[in-house]
Amino acid sequence: MNNNKIAFFCNSESFGGLELNIVRLANRFLQNGWDVTMIARNESAVYNRAVSLGIKVFGTGKIWKHFDYVFANRIKKFLSSNGIGTLFCTDNKDLNFIFTLRTLCSIRTVYIQQMQIGVNKKDLYHTNIYKAIDYWVSPLEILKDEVLKKTNFPASGLRVVPLGFDEKILEDKLTKSECRKILDLPEDVFLCGIPGRFDIQKGQDFLIDCICLIRVKNDVDIGLVLMGEPTKNEGEEYYKSLLLKIKDNNLENRIFMRGFRDDVNVFYDAIDVFTLASKSETYGMVTVEAMAKGLPVIATNSGGTVELLGNGKYGLLYTPNDKEDFIGKLKLLYTDKNLRDSLAQKASAESISKYTLEHQYQMLSGLISE
Repeated sequence: MNNNKIAFFCNSESFGGLELNIVRLANRFLQNGWDVTMIARNESAVYNRAVSLGIKVFGTGKIWKHFDYVFANRIKKFLSSNGIGTLFCTDNKDLNFIFTLRTLCSIRTVYIQQMQIGVNKKDLYHTNIYKAIDYWVSPLEILKDEVLKKTNFPASGLRVVPLGFDEKILEDKLTKSECRKILDLPEDVFLCGIPGRFDIQKGQDFLIDCICLIRVKNDVDIGLVLMGEPTKNEGEEYYKSLLLKIKDNNLENRIFMRGFRDDVNVFYDAIDVFTLASKSETYGMVTVEAMAKGLPVIATNSGGTVELLGNGKYGLLYTPNDKEDFIGKLKLLYTDKNLRDSLAQKASAESISKYTLEHQYQMLSGLISE
């Protein structure tokens, strides 16, 4: 098979960080001369985004989690007839289908991990599913170690390749004032915030509660910007609850909900501090983006975030769900500009040296060219 022909598989209907990452990576391979196909559900956000970027797309219907041999056979025929030698997937929910596909063909598979393992998965079921993976790519050392401890996947197939942010966010920097005008935000308020899908796991409600507390108990005028969209068919009620919480606390003029934007650099350039509220973020692409953009970061002391922030060297860490700890860290950055500047400078240098999309592409292209 032609090593230059590759495909990316994603059966998700949503379009959050996980889906954006796979389209972004596929496009980088395309830009570097690879023959790339995206295998995605018909008319999904991933499908449409790939089409808009000029990536060839093979559309599917809904694929069943277990033993969907109908679609597996169709995809097998497509891969074979097009001489595609490597298949990437990034969603652990798709691994069952990848296993089914591999019972029909011998295509090389690369799984790019974006979620933590969680509970122990050394059972026979998961051990067999993981046998369908040729290369398991973890974005951090801590995640690689977790794979070794909690699965029977062989160390010989494990690699560490950080997920990469698109370097375009570093281009065409607008002034803070210009960005705030674009997003209809007040110019004279200290703003923290985070972009990403509205989901209870992302903790936007925690941030709203903290802003309420810091304003009422500490009389500190700090605002919050949340940018994204609800998880499709899952997050609408949560999103409505956030709007109600803002209204009930009369904070419509200090807590701002903004829709998803392609030009996320406008968001980063509009705020003063990046605030991560997920209880345990596996990797946090928005974290490395914020670091690269030169923002001081406050994030939960859990998951892969601890490694990204160098155990506190590149940002402030707080105990998950601890509002007082978070508020203390936020007040510290609010009052200490020197600390903000120092953390931002170190974080930017760290992120740009390790976490660019080009760095990820170079490592992955080298892996599948072996």
